[in-house]
Amino acid sequence: MEELNYQRRRTGRPGAQVRKIGLLVADVVDSFYPPLIKGTSDAAMSNNVDIIFCDLGRDQKVESYWLQALLESRVDGIIQAPAGEKLNPLTVKLINNGFPLVLLLDHAIEGQNICVVSTDDEEGAYHATKYLLDLGHRDILFVAGPPHLHASVARGRGYRSALADTGTEHKPENVISCDGSYEGAYRRILEVKESLRFTAVMALSDLMAAGVWKALTDSGFRVPEDISLIGYEDTMITRILSLTTVATPTYEIGKNALVLLLDLVNGRREPPQRIVLRESFIINNSCRKL
Repeated sequence: MEELNYQRRRTGRPGAQVRKIGLLVADVVDSFYPPLIKGTSDAAMSNNVDIIFCDLGRDQKVESYWLQALLESRVDGIIQAPAGEKLNPLTVKLINNGFPLVLLLDHAIEGQNICVVSTDDEEGAYHATKYLLDLGHRDILFVAGPPHLHASVARGRGYRSALADTGTEHKPENVISCDGSYEGAYRRILEVKESLRFTAVMALSDLMAAGVWKALTDSGFRVPEDISLIGYEDTMITRILSLTTVATPTYEIGKNALVLLLDLVNGRREPPQRIVLRESFIINNSCRKL
């Protein structure tokens, strides 16, 4: 035992049962997820929970593999940020069978008996767009991600609502989409910079905003002197670029998801459950008044 450095399995506090849960995130490379994972991990440590972490790489086949592996490992519950446009059939089956499962960021299909922790993306995008409008901008480009993403849809609604509430014309061509990556945002700006007229850009994420910034500077524009720019999520990119952004409470999303899942596992709550967290607006140096 000494040679192998053997130690007894942790049992936690006297009388407390160690729970085992699976945490599936869509893509760990996405800067959105590390704070969320941290929030889940911190809550797990204080609640006697072991976590099995799985990165899906936005691949539903990988998602199916890990879901099956977690079930074979006899986890007590699962927290899942789905990999694709639609919920995995196995996820739907687990929900319908009453297995404790919490979805992240509202990948929900209406009418399902689901439990979800999400944010008010529509409100966040509304305030960001309204801020640009109050600075005098009228030609605002919204760089969205894939159209199936809840964030793209909800933030697009917030963008259009702010335009409507101020009597500003909504130009459909000023909403462009890409794959949600830094490179995708960079390429899309290069594609439209000559054909579209805009004085400000709101990007779906800080990562995409960084791609927009790079494309603008490579094209001879200055931020914010020529083009104002707003990101979303409040990642490290915010501080590096001094980027104005909408701060998503990703740490709190992870923490709340873990607590909600434990309530489901222990029978303290039953589906459906929905926790919606509010976002905040952080003003830095990437926007100017016209």
